[in-house]
Amino acid sequence: MEGAGGPGQLIQDVARRELTLRSLGPERRLALEMAVDEQAEVAELERQWREAEEIAEIADGMLSTESELDAELRRLKDRKAGEGDQPSS
Repeated sequence: MEGAGGPGQLIQDVARRELTLRSLGPERRLALEMAVDEQAEVAELERQWREAEEIAEIADGMLSTESELDAELRRLKDRKAGEGDQPSS
């Protein structure tokens, strides 16, 4: 597969040159099968990655609204101000 320039190049080369799978030698058929399988795995991983990114965007939007961020900022400022009022040991 690597000798053909990678899985994508092998698939293109076979599609361009060969008429049928029967005309391929056993090694070339195996390489083609591996290339197609690798391409399918990559496509599935890319699909899952996009789906995870979409879910993360939705979660970010749900968990970090402006009002929630403002409330958290106020809480932290109040805590910081309260720490300044306490005597040091």
